[in-house]
Amino acid sequence: MISPSFFKSKLTKKSINKPNGFTLIELIIAISVIAILSLIGIASFINNGKNSTMQSAVNELTAYLIEAKSSALSQTLLSSHSCDQLTGYWVYIQNNDNSNTVELVEECNNGDNSVKHYALPQTLSFQNNCSIFFPVLSTGGKINLDGCNDTGPDSNGVIGIKDNSGGNIRNISITDSGAINDSDSDDCN
Repeated sequence: MISPSFFKSKLTKKSINKPNGFTLIELIIAISVIAILSLIGIASFINNGKNSTMQSAVNELTAYLIEAKSSALSQTLLSSHSCDQLTGYWVYIQNNDNSNTVELVEECNNGDNSVKHYALPQTLSFQNNCSIFFPVLSTGGKINLDGCNDTGPDSNGVIGIKDNSGGNIRNISITDSGAINDSDSDDCN
């Protein structure tokens, strides 16, 4: 059992006059620090979301280009449509007012077959309309980089994807030999 003298010794004159808790200035400083750190975290989170959307679009476009290139080289049909003779694959990049799409098309001597489509998220857009043709090896044709910012017969084609809200641009380049390279990557396919 605790004796009354224990409580009496704890309640000295100094401890009674001493304020408990935080001052208003301490609370304002603590809340300000929390607010600043929260704003930095939110801004970083939003920027991370934009970066992942851009990276996803770049990966999807690169996958279309690689699929067209490898299917042309292996002379593999991707669609179930009849094709007498496969001549190659087109990848169409279309920048319209309302949508930005990628289309993979099989070119046969008896007509073209659309294989698949991809639409960019509304926050992104292509910088230009462009079409890339990957011929099958047996035709002996060259890769065609029509409208892809190519400036000469031996130059790279460039496809730009722009973030409409922040102006950030990522470029994918394609050489006339078929190497595909993302501007923020060291990979060449």
